[in-house]
Amino acid sequence: MRDESVFFSTDVGNRSVQLLFKPEKILSVRPANGTTDYVAGKDYEVDLEKGVIRLLPGSAIKSYNLLTDVIGDRRFKNRHRDGQPFFHGEGDFMHSKQCRVSYTYSGDSWKGKTCLPKPQAEKLPNITERLSSKKASSVLLVGDSISVGYNASGFVNAAPHLPAYGEQVADRLKKSTGAPVDFHNISKAGAGAGWGLGQMAKLTETNPDLAIIAFGMNDAGRLNHQGRNDGYEKNTRGIIEGLRKDNPKIDIILVANMLPNKDFKPYIGHFGNRDRLYKLAKEFDRIAVADVMAVTEELLKRKKFSDISGNNLNHPNDFLHRVYAEVILTVMGQ
Repeated sequence: MRDESVFFSTDVGNRSVQLLFKPEKILSVRPANGTTDYVAGKDYEVDLEKGVIRLLPGSAIKSYNLLTDVIGDRRFKNRHRDGQPFFHGEGDFMHSKQCRVSYTYSGDSWKGKTCLPKPQAEKLPNITERLSSKKASSVLLVGDSISVGYNASGFVNAAPHLPAYGEQVADRLKKSTGAPVDFHNISKAGAGAGWGLGQMAKLTETNPDLAIIAFGMNDAGRLNHQGRNDGYEKNTRGIIEGLRKDNPKIDIILVANMLPNKDFKPYIGHFGNRDRLYKLAKEFDRIAVADVMAVTEELLKRKKFSDISGNNLNHPNDFLHRVYAEVILTVMGQ
């Protein structure tokens, strides 16, 4: 495991963090934005059997009170704690307070888990053929702030300057296939699928061979009085049909977004929107679903949301941007 992200909290976890896998050996514990190693036995101790890292008295690693510390504005409140303002922030707020852990582990505790993406290259025949033949390809990403790049370290200009997931996907495709790939990112913070539909002229100008459509985080919070968000499905279908009007061969990946902090927004709207994506994938050919939501749900069985979020509300950090990229690339068979 390389650079698994963790966040040490005093009031949630008692200055300890849970690793995804049972480690054999800790290789390094470093600040997320630095390269200086923290020292085992001085800054932290490891329970290899439980896969837990605990801070020691006098540790150089700082811990924070997730439930009581309020830094920055008070706009966002914990819906389960009588309106207590959230510990949150944009830019490198969370990144500067997280650590990254590299370690070796044995076994395969995730083997067979249904959350894991499966290669679906057969559903994406156009881009698959173009990449394998080393033909120049155009890849379009359209989405919200997560797709813009919030809060990847590269986006906030902090070390180690990891690119956002869209750039990671494009870079991997170039390196793994040797094919020229033009990457176009038409995304906007706060946007929903309706905004994406309104950008159709810009989307089609990129003449994409593959379109990655990644809305949902904002749409799920805009439910009607019956708890439904019918506009999400309608607008996503409109984007698909608009892209295919002039380019019937275009392949499409629909991204089911990460889950937000459950104390910030309920999950039900997100699960409903994911169902709509799978429905659309059955309705149209040459469409695959990249289910980041399912992987996030599994991660949160062992890790705190603050371990994997870039703002502690609804954005990924470096680790989860990597997860986004890996899920999409696996679905592509790359």
